Amino acid sequence: MKISLINGSPKNRGSVSGTLLKTLENILLKTDIDKKIDISNFKISNSNIDRSQYDTISDSEILIFAFPLYIDSVPSHMIKWLSLFEDSFSSNDIRIFTIINCGFYEGFQSKNAISIMKNWTDKANLKWGQGLGVGGGPTFFFEKTIEQNIGKNLYNGLKILSTNILTGNDGENIYTTPNIPRFVYMLTSHHLWRRAIRTFGGKPKDLSKKL
Repeated sequence: MKISLINGSPKNRGSVSGTLLKTLENILLKTDIDKKIDISNFKISNSNIDRSQYDTISDSEILIFAFPLYIDSVPSHMIKWLSLFEDSFSSNDIRIFTIINCGFYEGFQSKNAISIMKNWTDKANLKWGQGLGVGGGPTFFFEKTIEQNIGKNLYNGLKILSTNILTGNDGENIYTTPNIPRFVYMLTSHHLWRRAIRTFGGKPKDLSKKL
């Protein structure tokens, strides 16, 4: 089974999307199934298209996209990639899975973006597998936290995704939240924003400025 993991984060390194794909890859490789798994990793970080990657991607049986939510949608550089290749796939049997992380506590905030990916799948005449909307994305930047208490919901979602990938099934979209109360997540987020703006020479009150 040929699987392509496609990281659509604009960051060149150190992205939540990359962490989630790495965790999923580990789950896939640890699963005991009677078939060989061939996994390739790709990075789409800007609007420049690397066509040398396309042959491997189009030859895959499974494409798994991971990217951050941008204004309830897909990052613009990914839209360009999707538009360019939607009519170029050699097989209609390729199945599409999508993992979208967002800074909101609630994973269902990714619902519209997952629908966009589903619509693209239909337009490209491919097969839709499943979507996973991850709430509290920045919480899971460090891979080791995903299997621990705060990431139980997410890890269970990734395991369901993995099962459907390997068995050839599709499934209902999954939306997860961190395993901490919402108010704790909000307090932590506010603290990190204040610390970040001080790091760059600003003041917490600047966060409320209107441009």
